[in-house]
Amino acid sequence: MDPLKIHTRVDEETGEIWVCTGSVGSENWEALFPLKQIMTIMEGGNRAVVSDTGALRVEMSTPSTENFIIRSQEFNLAKNGTRDIIKAYGTDHEIWVYGLVASTDTTGTVAFLDSGGQVLSGTMGLISTGTNALTFPISPNLSMPWFKCLPNTKFQATLSANSDLDGVVVFAIVKV
Repeated sequence: MDPLKIHTRVDEETGEIWVCTGSVGSENWEALFPLKQIMTIMEGGNRAVVSDTGALRVEMSTPSTENFIIRSQEFNLAKNGTRDIIKAYGTDHEIWVYGLVASTDTTGTVAFLDSGGQVLSGTMGLISTGTNALTFPISPNLSMPWFKCLPNTKFQATLSANSDLDGVVVFAIVKV
């Protein structure tokens, strides 16, 4: 069997780079993948692998259990300002947030970030309904948390002047 190669093609209208697989001279341009999507998937140590049939698949990296501790904790954040939800765990540890459920007593806004200044979400509206105001269901894929903080940073929320935020967060401490 001929060795498989990864071929690229540039869309003349958009300038986007596309990737396909196939042996030399028999490129399979029917199975195109945007390079930008592949690069996004490969963040965090994931690998793009070409099978012997020419299919492109992704092998997700999952942290090993000795470098990965899952925890949950409650939080009760006061109004108006940036508040810590999860403390920092050291220079070689990241916080990966897998789920969050929260409620509020008044309508307002919240945005998530880490203490290193990395913005993790846009500003989201909170509505006081007496039930959960904000839910990020637990991610079933350990390689795909909702939020990933930089090493040695806290997971934080910035609240508007009139919004308390109380809830539970499920997260991992990942040694990097």
